[in-house]
Amino acid sequence: MHIFYVILLSMALFLALMLFSSIYIELQFNQKFTLNIKFMFIVLYKYPSPIKKKPHKKVKEKKHKAPIANIFKKDKISELSWKIKCILNQSKKSLKKIYHKTVVDDLVVSLGVSSKDKCQTALLYGRLCCVFYSFVSLVKSEKKVKKMGMNIYPDFNSEVMKVNLNLKFHIRLIVILAEALKFLRLFLKLFVFKRIKNKAV
Repeated sequence: MHIFYVILLSMALFLALMLFSSIYIELQFNQKFTLNIKFMFIVLYKYPSPIKKKPHKKVKEKKHKAPIANIFKKDKISELSWKIKCILNQSKKSLKKIYHKTVVDDLVVSLGVSSKDKCQTALLYGRLCCVFYSFVSLVKSEKKVKKMGMNIYPDFNSEVMKVNLNLKFHIRLIVILAEALKFLRLFLKLFVFKRIKNKAV
């Protein structure tokens, strides 16, 4: 009996650890783009993938066309637009919540400004400085960044612009699950419970 309680407690602790653990996302760009998504020392997704997948043959499926009269009914159009509006409102709220709960660990940007003409390089450098440092001040006011490095410089010896980006951020799994549950509740309310209610009537 004691073993059962130990196993139950261990499972509860492991579940709590998973819920309060964070999903880490790392973006890097240095002539090539890379993306890593990790959760609890497990790599969930990696781009570019080291394993090349064989292309699957697409099987053509027959599409059943719905009657035009059923699609363009006024009551159905108004109902569909209302449902889309509800989903968009929930999406906006969820994205806002996820954005505020996201923690930026590392943000390093390096930009080497260059062009074919040195005068154009100087003008372009001045314009990009205004945009670049406005972006930096916006980021600092909106989010707390643990490590930030921003550098923009003119490169008169090159004709190709150089961009280096390193971005790391994380968010707790429980935040994503909470927002996913809100979407599930909204989906059931709009598409499932309403049909059951209509059938009952």
